[in-house]
Order: sequence, then C-alpha cells, then structure tokens
Amino acid sequence: MHRSRMVLFCAATALAGSLGAQTKRPMTFSDVMELKNVGGVALSPDGSTIAYSVATWEHPNAKPATNASMPDTAKGDRHEVRSHLWLVATNGGAPRQITFSERGESSPAWSPDGHSIAFLSARGSGTDVKTQVWVLPMGGGEAAQLTTSKEAVTGFAWSRDGSKIAFLAVDTLPKADEAKVARRDDPQVFEDNFRLSHAWVVDVASKHATEVVHGGMTVSGSPTWSP
Repeated sequence: MHRSRMVLFCAATALAGSLGAQTKRPMTFSDVMELKNVGGVALSPDGSTIAYSVATWEHPNAKPATNASMPDTAKGDRHEVRSHLWLVATNGGAPRQITFSERGESSPAWSPDGHSIAFLSARGSGTDVKTQVWVLPMGGGEAAQLTTSKEAVTGFAWSRDGSKIAFLAVDTLPKADEAKVARRDDPQVFEDNFRLSHAWVVDVASKHATEVVHGGMTVSGSPTWSP
C-alpha cells in the first residue's frame, strides 16, 4: 500500500509537469531557472503524509523577470540551487512547505513515532558552515540542530526506537593540516587527499555523539540499523 501511494505521488508529479508543458513554445532562460526537481521522499509511519524536498534556483536579491527573454541577471550569475522540505497528504490536498532556511534542506526522514522529521541542512553565519542533522517537531516549533560534527554529515538514519540517530562524516583534519588550510598552504594532489568517512551515533535527548566505526576503513552510503 505504501509503495503504491508513492508511485501515485510520483505519477501525479509527472502529470502536473506534462500538463504545464501542453502549450508548446521555445524554452527560455527564465524557464530553465524556474525548473523544480523533487528529491528525497519519505512516507510517514502511519502512511498519511509524504515529506519530500524540492530543489530550484534561488537568490534572496533577485527580482521577477518582466520579460521572458530578458530575465533578471541575478538569476544567471548569482543564483544557487537550493532545496526545501514540503509535506503533502497521501489522500490528496495542497502541498505545504515546512522549511525555509537560506542554504536549504534535504534528506527528510520521519522519526519512528511520526512526531518529528530529521533532515540535513547547513545553517548559521559564516562561510564554512557544515551540514548537520536537524530535527523538526511536527507538533509545532522550530527545527533544532542535533549534531555538531566538525565535518559535514553525509547521511543518517533513525534507530528503530527513535532514541538515537546514526550518521556519517569524514575524519577531521589534524591541527597542522587545519593551519595549512587556513593560510592556503594546502596543495591538492590528485587521488592523494582521500579522507576516511566513519560512523557516529548521537543520542537524540542529550545530543551526545559517539564514534562507533573508526580505523583504516571508510564507510559510504547511508547507515542502517539492524532489526
């Protein structure tokens, strides 16, 4: 049942796109900048709601184009692709955007009890903000940062009881190498700067993280909890 609902959702998305393309005309630059892509899709534990990400070009200072052949130049030289999270009921209804941060969000995942959605986002000031796991309560309130990894989180998974989240992140640089990066004295050698990725587990209540996989191996993909 859950799989069929997700197939119907994808089919409806494709149908909406095809209906919008019925009036044939040459594609313009503005059309390209308005394209939207659906990313990660997650069905709520009770099967009532789908969380998904939508990526599009965004820029806070861009203005709508007044002429399709002459779009706002900011869209061409300053826009970046960002994704945000949306919700839609599986029995129909209008979709609703639930995240709006400047750098965007991705990879929604429902908690086992359906009360929260975890996702990846790089939020905060500065130019070197790392992607972390954030948790948004479905009962209301703002999203809270869960992980404080020194390097960007690349994947995560809820434990079956919802008390913990496993996540992946590359090893931090030694202090000597960090100093070289800071003064831009870090030449990049092809296939010689590989950094291992390892697994961590963070307690959702205390936010305390523990590395559980280390050593001369790298962990890729997304973590998975055993039954």
